[in-house]
Amino acid sequence: MTLPIKAEHIRLAAKNKGSEAKLRSVLTSLDRYAANVGLDRLHRLIHYLAQLMHQSGSFKWDQEIWGPTPAQQPRWW
Repeated sequence: MTLPIKAEHIRLAAKNKGSEAKLRSVLTSLDRYAANVGLDRLHRLIHYLAQLMHQSGSFKWDQEIWGPTPAQQPRWW
């Protein structure tokens, strides 16, 4: 599948400069598998990329950041 969205488009939408390698990795995977998981429709692809950019800090992180901080500790009442 040829993605209708290019790396340049994503960089323009990003709030900060993330990792170029992580961005390329995502685009390579999307090019290969997007149609298999229903991301071959533009509106779905845009929603997916928006969520991915938010969760990854515009491709700055590629794994979960976890404290534990006091706010993340379970509360037992």
